[in-house]
Amino acid sequence: MVKSYLRYEAQSTFGVICSAGGNAVFDHSGRLSITPALDSVVVWDIKKATQVARWKDSDNTAEVTCIARSANDKDFAVGYADGSIRLFDLQTNAVNVVLNGHRGRVTALQFDATGTVLASGARDTDVVVWDVVGEVGLYRLRGHKDEITGLAFVGSGDARNAGAAGYIVSSSKDTLVKLWDLRAQHCVQTLVTHRSEVWALAVSPDARLLVTATSDADLHVWTIAADRLDSVETQEQGSVETQAQEIVETQAQDGTGDQTTTPRSWDAITEYGTVRRSGSSRVVDLRFHASGQFLACLGTDRVAEIFRVRTHHEIKKKMERRQRRNREKQKKGGDGSGSDAEAEPARSITAADELASFQLVRTSAKPVSLDFDPADSDTAALVRRGSLRILLSQNNNSLHVWSVA
Repeated sequence: MVKSYLRYEAQSTFGVICSAGGNAVFDHSGRLSITPALDSVVVWDIKKATQVARWKDSDNTAEVTCIARSANDKDFAVGYADGSIRLFDLQTNAVNVVLNGHRGRVTALQFDATGTVLASGARDTDVVVWDVVGEVGLYRLRGHKDEITGLAFVGSGDARNAGAAGYIVSSSKDTLVKLWDLRAQHCVQTLVTHRSEVWALAVSPDARLLVTATSDADLHVWTIAADRLDSVETQEQGSVETQAQEIVETQAQDGTGDQTTTPRSWDAITEYGTVRRSGSSRVVDLRFHASGQFLACLGTDRVAEIFRVRTHHEIKKKMERRQRRNREKQKKGGDGSGSDAEAEPARSITAADELASFQLVRTSAKPVSLDFDPADSDTAALVRRGSLRILLSQNNNSLHVWSVA
């Protein structure tokens, strides 16, 4: 057999602003953008459109697949296609820690509120919890059957302390969303409502709402009962292990490894309803604003939809107006239907009442990721700015910053 040789071989690349393999995020000040650039990470000054730094480990040749921002204002976790994770320091532009614990592409990274614990998910279906300070892996959570697509911490426990309670919510392409008890290191609840792959999840800053997204036109909204989480936290270690054993036995009886949908008294996550999106394409990214007042949903149909989270006072006024209009319509119809309208029972609040479509942002190419400016973390900062700042990365090697008023 004749062996052919290429006349030209690729030696290096240039002009890479943002590769499509990973997500781009703001820094804590909102002035810089941390973006993947093949096997390295580029820090861009957004206002000047200039490169500030480039993060690259000489021992690494794998592509960047995931980036997460820590709460300590300096550390960023970077996941790679070979399963490794590196922690970079924004102040020194150096690699502080290299973590190796996955056998596949890292697809999800999430720091806890203190920035000392990191959770990672990968294509190998495992969730690994890392101690950033000690630079070691704490434990591995196994239960999903396909690639991990999203992670979120729930609760205020310290995952490094085996006696302290805390929880992680994970989503996967196996259509399941799981709630993990970090003290027992077991799954304590599984949501089996989804009929297709769960591509993204987001938890509100007050840990009250959980939103999951699939490839259909609806966002699934769930409520997280903090009192039930607290009740589990205050129990003895033995009772937690008993609950975990009950779950294992239930999974074994099912034969599929999935939990049944029978509600239990200590289930912390309950279904709230669905919210219709403007598009029906697959969701790429889902993210709450730091103030908890907005939710962004990014789809493959080149549309980023911003939802506004209504307050309970606004919801109450809206329902009163709706009931008043219904009574007026029935009175105009006659036939004594006015008395029926007065006897109409009050409708309970649903997810569609709380989440309202606010703005649509259309991109010029297929979007890859979305991030809110963390500098606008409260209502006062939003009022001063007068608009939302959104960072959008696209698969055509471009990075965009939008101001949504």
